[in-house]
Amino acid sequence: MTDDQWAIIGIGAAWAGAAGLLGLLLAWVVRHRSFRWQVGVVALTAVLAVVAGVVGTARAMFLSDHDLEVVLWVVTVAGVVAMGVSFVIGTAFARWSR
Repeated sequence: MTDDQWAIIGIGAAWAGAAGLLGLLLAWVVRHRSFRWQVGVVALTAVLAVVAGVVGTARAMFLSDHDLEVVLWVVTVAGVVAMGVSFVIGTAFARWSR
């Protein structure tokens, strides 16, 4: 692997890891809440980790301002859609677990 590839891996891992730590803290905060909240935190953490990894590495690349803006729009829209789907699935899981 090249040095650039290792750098991208490191940057992506650092940003995603930071999102994971934030998710772990949030999971601890909601540990006594409903199953629905707990599933939501898992989904949120996964989505944020991916979004953070993409944003972190995109910022490190030599992208034009326009290209970076496009990447940010794509991960924002994809993140919102993923959270919406996760909310529906989490609600169904909570209902089915009763």
